[in-house]
Amino acid sequence: MADEIKKEETNTVKAQSTIKKIKDPDFSKEVTIDRLVADKQAVDFHFNRMKKEFGDKLSDEDIRKRIHNMVVRDNIFNAAMHIIVPCYEIKIDPKDLQNIIDSFIKGDPRLGKAPYEYVKTMATRLMEKEMLFAVLAKEWNISVDDKELRDALDAYYKETNHPIRDILNDNKRMEAIRKTILDQKIANTICSKLKFKMDNEAIMKNAEASRKAMEEALAKAKANTKVTDETKK
Repeated sequence: MADEIKKEETNTVKAQSTIKKIKDPDFSKEVTIDRLVADKQAVDFHFNRMKKEFGDKLSDEDIRKRIHNMVVRDNIFNAAMHIIVPCYEIKIDPKDLQNIIDSFIKGDPRLGKAPYEYVKTMATRLMEKEMLFAVLAKEWNISVDDKELRDALDAYYKETNHPIRDILNDNKRMEAIRKTILDQKIANTICSKLKFKMDNEAIMKNAEASRKAMEEALAKAKANTKVTDETKK
């Protein structure tokens, strides 16, 4: 849970964008996962986040293992989302979408140099997820009480030794963390509903290409971190 505490979410459920349920998701069919897909920029983001958050407490190998577990979880989640999303009619207002794109670029100026369609796709997927999660939280009666919030912060402190006093005194940050925990609970519920099997033989056949791609992404992320550190000296 400590990995998630610092994650900042953008509130994308806007008045002009709408979502309507058109049918119930069918989770009865088993989904086979035959490859693990990892987004290079996501790997870069998580590597830098963990290096910044945990410093020398986590070795590169520890970070590698955590990112691998996140990739596995994300692939299961994405498979479930392919079943759920078509069950809803989601209309995204162009102005809402542009606001998210602008917030992405403001948060990470490198995205300003990325292809616009790539950033637009990222923003669209985030909006779809945020709007869908808002509906599912109500439909499945999922929430995060104050005890869960405090327990998560205590776990974060124990793992990172970073002080949490300032967070506890900042309602905005507390609610942002509550939102992050809520999203994780919804994602876990979604994954728990999915019937899936890991085709390990197929995954192994595709593993070399996936491993090479992840290694390249991690190497690039590590190099970028080193350059940033040298610049600060």
